[in-house]
Amino acid sequence: MTDALVLELARVPAILEDESGSLKKIAQRTGLELFSFYRGANLRNLDLAGQDLTGLNFDNSDLRGTNLDEIRFNLGAFNNSNLNFQYINLKYLRT
Repeated sequence: MTDALVLELARVPAILEDESGSLKKIAQRTGLELFSFYRGANLRNLDLAGQDLTGLNFDNSDLRGTNLDEIRFNLGAFNNSNLNFQYINLKYLRT
């Protein structure tokens, strides 16, 4: 079994058991490194509106159809990600 497959399988129990809908909480439950947990992930058609995504990275992820309204995130968190047209100019808002 490759290291990549082992990493993918480690994600399954936490994802299946979590009912919060919070991407940050799901990643925390796995015990894996938060920053890179969602890199390259297929996160299509999720409702992430209003979520705090700080500390997470979505480089090269597929987020088409995903609601990203009013999220909190770090600069550079969506490099080379596939986003819906309305989020092409996603802006980092300082709070």
